[in-house]
Amino acid sequence: MLNLSNNRITEIDGISHLPELAFLDISSNLIESYTPEEDLPESLIILRMNENPVEKADPKEYRKKSVLALKFLTELDKIKVIEAERLFYRGLLPP
Repeated sequence: MLNLSNNRITEIDGISHLPELAFLDISSNLIESYTPEEDLPESLIILRMNENPVEKADPKEYRKKSVLALKFLTELDKIKVIEAERLFYRGLLPP
């Protein structure tokens, strides 16, 4: 578990090398962009990044990018991630 919320962080750096990190709270910061497959460990099960500019700018694209990149993710910003959502984002389920 790593809680970095409310720290005025502007970019995600140095977290991807934590291969067993399951819970990350980096909410309420100043993150404007990120690449989940490069910036975050794929081991994440719970990710909280709400209240960051990247999440507010395009919430649907932010969620899609996060869910597709983090294959073990079961919760994003306190909202469950289900397999049907992943399949939809991959184009394997109709809209």
